[in-house]
Amino acid sequence: MKTMIKPIISTLALGLLCVMGSCTKDFEKINTDPISYGKETWDPNYTLSSSQLFYTGSFDFAYDTWRGNLIYSATMMQGLSTVISYWAGDKYLLNEGYTAAYWGNGTVGAYIEQVRNIQDVIVNTKDKPELNNLYQVARIWRAVIFARLTDLYGDVPYSEAGVGFYEKIYKPKFDKQQDIYTDLLKEVDEAVAALKTDGDRVFGDVIYKGNIDKWKRFGNSFYSV
Repeated sequence: MKTMIKPIISTLALGLLCVMGSCTKDFEKINTDPISYGKETWDPNYTLSSSQLFYTGSFDFAYDTWRGNLIYSATMMQGLSTVISYWAGDKYLLNEGYTAAYWGNGTVGAYIEQVRNIQDVIVNTKDKPELNNLYQVARIWRAVIFARLTDLYGDVPYSEAGVGFYEKIYKPKFDKQQDIYTDLLKEVDEAVAALKTDGDRVFGDVIYKGNIDKWKRFGNSFYSV
Protein backbone atom coordinates (compact mmCIF):
# COMPACT_ATOMS: atom_id res chain seq x y z
CA MET A 1 0.00 0.00 0.00
CA LYS A 2 2.85 2.38 0.94
CA THR A 3 4.53 1.80 -2.40
CA MET A 4 1.31 2.85 -4.17
CA ILE A 5 0.86 6.04 -2.10
CA LYS A 6 4.33 7.41 -2.92
CA PRO A 7 3.78 7.55 -6.72
CA ILE A 8 0.37 9.15 -6.16
CA ILE A 9 1.85 11.86 -3.90
CA SER A 10 4.64 12.51 -6.39
CA THR A 11 2.15 12.83 -9.23
CA LEU A 12 -0.05 15.23 -7.23
CA ALA A 13 2.96 17.33 -6.25
CA LEU A 14 4.11 17.53 -9.86
CA GLY A 15 0.59 18.48 -10.98
CA LEU A 16 0.39 21.16 -8.30
CA LEU A 17 3.68 22.69 -9.42
CA CYS A 18 2.46 22.76 -13.01
CA VAL A 19 -0.78 24.46 -11.98
CA MET A 20 1.10 27.02 -9.88
CA GLY A 21 3.44 27.74 -12.78
CA SER A 22 0.56 28.21 -15.21
CA CYS A 23 -1.17 30.60 -12.79
CA THR A 24 1.78 32.99 -12.72
CA LYS A 25 2.61 32.85 -16.42
CA ASP A 26 1.67 36.18 -18.07
CA PHE A 27 -0.12 37.04 -14.82
CA GLU A 28 0.05 40.83 -15.29
CA LYS A 29 -1.03 40.68 -18.94
CA ILE A 30 -3.97 38.38 -18.21
CA ASN A 31 -5.17 40.55 -15.33
CA THR A 32 -4.87 43.90 -17.13
CA ASP A 33 -8.00 45.37 -18.68
CA PRO A 34 -7.06 45.89 -22.36
CA ILE A 35 -9.44 48.85 -22.80
CA SER A 36 -8.63 50.73 -19.58
CA TYR A 37 -6.35 53.76 -19.39
CA GLY A 38 -2.86 53.21 -18.09
CA LYS A 39 0.62 54.67 -18.32
CA GLU A 40 1.12 53.39 -21.85
CA THR A 41 -2.33 54.28 -23.21
CA TRP A 42 -3.07 57.60 -21.43
CA ASP A 43 -3.45 60.53 -23.83
CA PRO A 44 -2.69 63.97 -22.29
CA ASN A 45 -4.92 65.66 -24.87
CA TYR A 46 -7.96 64.69 -22.83
CA THR A 47 -6.44 66.07 -19.63
CA LEU A 48 -5.90 69.39 -21.39
CA SER A 49 -9.64 69.40 -22.13
CA SER A 50 -10.41 68.90 -18.44
CA SER A 51 -8.15 71.74 -17.36
CA GLN A 52 -9.72 74.10 -19.89
CA LEU A 53 -13.28 73.16 -18.97
CA PHE A 54 -12.65 73.46 -15.22
CA TYR A 55 -11.28 76.96 -15.80
CA THR A 56 -14.85 78.02 -16.55
CA GLY A 57 -16.07 76.67 -13.22
CA SER A 58 -16.08 73.72 -10.87
CA PHE A 59 -17.60 70.44 -12.02
CA ASP A 60 -20.46 70.89 -9.56
CA PHE A 61 -21.32 74.31 -11.08
CA ALA A 62 -21.72 75.69 -7.57
CA TYR A 63 -18.64 75.86 -5.39
CA ASP A 64 -15.94 78.01 -6.98
CA THR A 65 -18.27 79.14 -9.77
CA TRP A 66 -20.84 80.58 -7.41
CA ARG A 67 -18.79 81.40 -4.33
CA GLY A 68 -15.56 82.39 -6.05
CA ASN A 69 -16.74 84.11 -9.22
CA LEU A 70 -20.05 85.65 -8.19
CA ILE A 71 -19.98 86.19 -4.44
CA TYR A 72 -16.28 87.02 -4.06
CA SER A 73 -14.95 88.34 -7.37
CA ALA A 74 -18.08 90.21 -8.43
CA THR A 75 -17.88 92.42 -5.36
CA MET A 76 -14.49 93.69 -6.54
CA MET A 77 -15.97 94.94 -9.78
CA GLN A 78 -19.12 96.69 -8.65
CA GLY A 79 -20.91 97.60 -5.47
CA LEU A 80 -23.66 95.10 -4.81
CA SER A 81 -25.98 96.60 -2.21
CA THR A 82 -28.36 94.09 -0.72
CA VAL A 83 -29.78 92.86 2.56
CA ILE A 84 -28.55 89.36 1.78
CA SER A 85 -25.55 88.72 3.99
CA TYR A 86 -23.40 86.74 1.55
CA TRP A 87 -23.08 89.69 -0.84
CA ALA A 88 -20.32 91.13 1.31
CA GLY A 89 -18.95 93.81 -1.03
CA ASP A 90 -21.08 96.66 0.34
CA LYS A 91 -20.72 95.53 3.98
CA TYR A 92 -16.93 95.08 4.18
CA LEU A 93 -17.32 91.61 5.62
CA LEU A 94 -14.86 88.75 5.30
CA ASN A 95 -16.19 85.26 4.74
CA GLU A 96 -13.29 82.88 4.26
CA GLY A 97 -15.59 80.24 2.81
CA TYR A 98 -16.21 82.57 -0.12
CA THR A 99 -12.81 84.20 -0.48
CA ALA A 100 -11.03 80.83 -0.47
CA ALA A 101 -13.54 79.09 -2.75
CA TYR A 102 -11.67 79.64 -6.01
CA TRP A 103 -8.43 78.47 -4.39
CA GLY A 104 -10.35 75.31 -3.51
CA ASN A 105 -9.85 72.29 -1.31
CA GLY A 106 -9.14 68.60 -1.85
CA THR A 107 -12.20 68.15 -4.07
CA VAL A 108 -12.91 71.30 -6.07
CA GLY A 109 -11.16 74.54 -6.91
CA ALA A 110 -8.42 75.88 -9.15
CA TYR A 111 -5.52 73.90 -7.72
CA ILE A 112 -7.16 70.49 -7.67
CA GLU A 113 -9.10 70.83 -10.94
CA GLN A 114 -6.97 73.10 -13.13
CA VAL A 115 -3.38 73.23 -11.88
CA ARG A 116 -3.08 69.51 -11.24
CA ASN A 117 -4.48 68.62 -14.65
CA ILE A 118 -2.37 71.06 -16.64
CA GLN A 119 0.74 70.03 -14.72
CA ASP A 120 0.06 66.41 -15.68
CA VAL A 121 -0.01 67.44 -19.34
CA ILE A 122 3.22 69.43 -19.08
CA VAL A 123 5.16 66.75 -17.22
CA ASN A 124 4.10 64.02 -19.65
CA THR A 125 4.76 65.96 -22.87
CA LYS A 126 7.88 67.96 -22.00
CA ASP A 127 10.44 65.57 -23.48
CA LYS A 128 8.33 64.24 -26.35
CA PRO A 129 9.00 66.06 -29.65
CA GLU A 130 6.00 64.33 -31.22
CA LEU A 131 3.79 66.21 -28.70
CA ASN A 132 5.56 69.57 -28.96
CA ASN A 133 2.47 71.63 -29.83
CA LEU A 134 0.46 70.07 -27.02
CA TYR A 135 3.28 70.88 -24.59
CA GLN A 136 3.48 74.52 -25.72
CA VAL A 137 -0.31 75.00 -25.60
CA ALA A 138 -0.29 73.53 -22.08
CA ARG A 139 2.39 76.04 -21.04
CA ILE A 140 0.27 78.92 -22.31
CA TRP A 141 -2.83 77.59 -20.60
CA ARG A 142 -0.93 77.11 -17.36
CA ALA A 143 -0.01 80.78 -17.54
CA VAL A 144 -3.67 81.69 -17.96
CA ILE A 145 -4.60 79.65 -14.88
CA PHE A 146 -1.92 81.13 -12.66
CA ALA A 147 -2.52 84.68 -13.89
CA ARG A 148 -6.01 84.54 -12.43
CA LEU A 149 -4.84 82.82 -9.24
CA THR A 150 -2.22 85.45 -8.50
CA ASP A 151 -4.57 88.26 -9.54
CA LEU A 152 -7.00 87.08 -6.86
CA TYR A 153 -4.64 86.00 -4.10
CA GLY A 154 -1.27 87.68 -4.65
CA ASP A 155 1.58 85.38 -3.53
CA VAL A 156 0.57 81.79 -4.28
CA PRO A 157 2.24 78.39 -4.77
CA TYR A 158 3.54 78.44 -8.33
CA SER A 159 6.97 76.95 -9.05
CA GLU A 160 6.28 73.86 -6.90
CA ALA A 161 2.53 73.63 -7.46
CA GLY A 162 0.99 70.48 -8.87
CA VAL A 163 4.12 68.34 -8.68
CA GLY A 164 3.34 66.43 -5.49
CA PHE A 165 2.87 63.15 -7.35
CA TYR A 166 6.06 63.56 -9.39
CA GLU A 167 8.46 65.23 -6.96
CA LYS A 168 6.86 64.41 -3.58
CA ILE A 169 6.37 68.10 -2.79
CA TYR A 170 3.21 68.12 -0.70
CA LYS A 171 3.61 71.60 0.79
CA PRO A 172 4.66 73.83 -2.11
CA LYS A 173 6.25 77.15 -1.30
CA PHE A 174 4.52 80.47 -1.95
CA ASP A 175 6.14 82.49 -4.75
CA LYS A 176 6.08 86.27 -4.85
CA GLN A 177 3.52 87.73 -7.23
CA GLN A 178 6.13 89.73 -9.12
CA ASP A 179 8.21 86.59 -9.71
CA ILE A 180 5.12 84.75 -10.89
CA TYR A 181 4.21 87.42 -13.45
CA THR A 182 7.80 87.53 -14.71
CA ASP A 183 7.94 83.77 -15.21
CA LEU A 184 4.48 83.63 -16.80
CA LEU A 185 5.56 86.08 -19.50
CA LYS A 186 8.75 84.10 -20.11
CA GLU A 187 6.79 80.84 -20.39
CA VAL A 188 4.32 82.32 -22.86
CA ASP A 189 7.09 83.90 -24.99
CA GLU A 190 8.96 80.60 -25.22
CA ALA A 191 5.81 78.58 -25.90
CA VAL A 192 4.62 80.87 -28.72
CA ALA A 193 8.05 80.77 -30.37
CA ALA A 194 8.12 76.96 -30.20
CA LEU A 195 4.66 76.34 -31.66
CA LYS A 196 4.75 74.79 -35.14
CA THR A 197 1.89 75.00 -37.63
CA ASP A 198 3.13 71.78 -39.26
CA GLY A 199 3.56 70.01 -35.95
CA ASP A 200 1.36 67.63 -33.96
CA ARG A 201 -2.38 68.22 -33.84
CA VAL A 202 -3.76 69.28 -30.47
CA PHE A 203 -7.16 67.61 -30.61
CA GLY A 204 -7.90 67.96 -26.90
CA ASP A 205 -8.10 71.74 -27.21
CA VAL A 206 -11.66 73.02 -26.64
CA ILE A 207 -10.68 76.69 -26.93
CA TYR A 208 -9.27 76.97 -30.48
CA LYS A 209 -9.79 73.40 -31.68
CA GLY A 210 -6.06 72.94 -32.11
CA ASN A 211 -5.60 75.99 -34.36
CA ILE A 212 -1.92 76.85 -33.81
CA ASP A 213 -2.13 80.27 -35.47
CA LYS A 214 -4.85 81.29 -33.03
CA TRP A 215 -2.79 80.07 -30.09
CA LYS A 216 0.12 82.17 -31.32
CA ARG A 217 -2.09 85.25 -31.54
CA PHE A 218 -3.53 84.53 -28.12
CA GLY A 219 -0.07 84.09 -26.63
CA ASN A 220 1.12 87.35 -28.16
CA SER A 221 -1.87 89.13 -26.65
CA PHE A 222 -1.22 87.67 -23.18
CA TYR A 223 0.50 90.88 -22.09
CA SER A 224 -2.79 92.70 -22.30
CA VAL A 225 -4.94 89.98 -20.71
